[in-house]
Amino acid sequence: MPATDPRTELQQRVRSARRSRLFRPDALPPADLGASQIEAILPHRDPMRLVDRVRGLDTAAGRAWGERDVTAGDRGFDGHFAEHPVYPGVLQLEGAGQLALLTAAMGRGHDEPTSVRLTRVIEAAFLGEVGPNSVLTMLSESVEDDGYVLTSVGQVLVGENIVCACAFEAMWIE
Repeated sequence: MPATDPRTELQQRVRSARRSRLFRPDALPPADLGASQIEAILPHRDPMRLVDRVRGLDTAAGRAWGERDVTAGDRGFDGHFAEHPVYPGVLQLEGAGQLALLTAAMGRGHDEPTSVRLTRVIEAAFLGEVGPNSVLTMLSESVEDDGYVLTSVGQVLVGENIVCACAFEAMWIE
């Protein structure tokens, strides 16, 4: 029997994440990381640090639950769209990616900004609009980290509504 293509498995996980949560965030060990702790590990800074706080974290399982406050003044809304502001899907995906990178970096014992680059979006689905004054719940789960490439799935919710499901790869730059 031929082996399953890893990309196909990730695409199936994203399809599943369109309908239900990747995992129950309240099942994770609680965490209380704010902007300064996040910036101690990730190289991202405002306005491109898209994780405001981490509420749950399990580095051994590669899972995290984070949040972002999307205010009416968020620069992501500038011109997108003038009459009906919509927070860009690519920023939702970036936020989920930052959460995954933070989790993996902490699991590796990093305590200073880590150099990483997003190298590939394997699959992404944008399922609903995010408007001003929303709180994004972001979930990430590492699928594989071979020390060079991190593969993760992510999900973004507003309330109980799934607005983004994605799978991506990032490369560690040592």
